[in-house]
Amino acid sequence: MSSQKVMLDSRLHGDKITEDPVIVQNTWTLAHDWGEEERCPAETSEKNNKVDELDQCNKFVGKDDNQTVKVHYHGSRVPSMGLRGIKSRRYFPFKQGSLFIATLRVGSEGIQMTVDGKHIKSFAYRETLEPWLASEVRISGDVKLISVLASGLPTSEDSDHTVDIEALKSVHLSLQRPVDLFIGVFSTANNFKRRMAVRRTWMQYPEVRSGTVVVRFSCEFLSLRIAII
Repeated sequence: MSSQKVMLDSRLHGDKITEDPVIVQNTWTLAHDWGEEERCPAETSEKNNKVDELDQCNKFVGKDDNQTVKVHYHGSRVPSMGLRGIKSRRYFPFKQGSLFIATLRVGSEGIQMTVDGKHIKSFAYRETLEPWLASEVRISGDVKLISVLASGLPTSEDSDHTVDIEALKSVHLSLQRPVDLFIGVFSTANNFKRRMAVRRTWMQYPEVRSGTVVVRFSCEFLSLRIAII
């Protein structure tokens, strides 16, 4: 499998092209090195293409965001309570010194990014980029990564071995269906290949697929416990 990387770079202090904050996305492959950068907001007012029916760049990013603020003066002629004025700044989803939650979702046409629940950026798959061929996602720039939570079933495999993903997922619990046996499998995030081996082999037994035997990995124990209670 060829090595491919997807890069998300948040530049709060601008770069060589602009002094304003900008989000830059790009891909790297062994054969073609880095591709053409995708910037949000874009350098020119080009047509904002759609990816999975979402804008490549939210139209509010980089636009003036006028806010009413209190302006305080220290002179004796101005009351201590201050005056209200208008402070103009440009909207950007990341702010220095502020916490945020960013979500990356793999769609049918590209990768979608939301920040604190608002869609910000879409990155369309390129000719040589397939979701299951990306070996690394790099988050860099003027942000500090505190924690990462991965959800869903990864598909980072050779396309020749790709099967029906739904058939590899654990069967949902049902209060109307009795459970004869529960099997807990302790696993860590980097044991993807071992989990896939389990899913492909004895997790395909009729008893497991029917739900009479329940299999859950360690990251699923909490939700399972809540469901049983």
